[in-house]
Amino acid sequence: MKVSIIFCLLYTSVYAQHPPNPSKLAEMARYIINAVDWISISTISTYPSFETYPFSNIMSVSDGPVGKGAGTPYFLLTHLDLSAKDLLEDNRTTIVASLAQVNNFCNKQSWDPQDPRCGKVMLVGRISKVNLDSSDLVVAMEDFITRHPTLKGLINTSSNYLAKLNIEKILLLDSNGPTKNVDVKDYFKANNYFNSFKSSKQEVSDVVVQVKMSKTGCSVKIESD
Repeated sequence: MKVSIIFCLLYTSVYAQHPPNPSKLAEMARYIINAVDWISISTISTYPSFETYPFSNIMSVSDGPVGKGAGTPYFLLTHLDLSAKDLLEDNRTTIVASLAQVNNFCNKQSWDPQDPRCGKVMLVGRISKVNLDSSDLVVAMEDFITRHPTLKGLINTSSNYLAKLNIEKILLLDSNGPTKNVDVKDYFKANNYFNSFKSSKQEVSDVVVQVKMSKTGCSVKIESD
């Protein structure tokens, strides 16, 4: 069976297959980051009334097209945002994403978002601006606009800019037991799962995910070989 799925004006995460086995740590971490459209980001506050306190915020994110992400999270920052102001003073951060954000997955399993089986990944590192003359700029723009087309007009305006997370540490909790360390090199090598797009619960031989921006809505086309 060949399944062609066309997504337009993506506002929520839609994924074509089940998450990896919990034992596949790097693949699970990559899956979650690629599947979500937003993350929680933590910084050290510079706001006068609670300066130096931990501060959390919500931010749109993309590591590339659904099912074809490269693993590096990109963001659209603005100098007006509290978190962006914090990062100018101290660019260290932790971002968190969860399977609870993906197609209501955990709720369908009757798992609370805090249930260890409802996978969550924590990426620790430093945020850096993607400069206009950087070789990363084209990749960053394509990856971010693909997932957040309505924000296209805000990129590289006077107060907005693209940024990326330079990952230094990865933690994953996706089963009963302690939080696990995921090797950063293994994380970026975990491409086989996305290339194969196969699941033990789905008889899918070929899944093609395309992103198409349109004003007319979204369509799904299913063909039998």
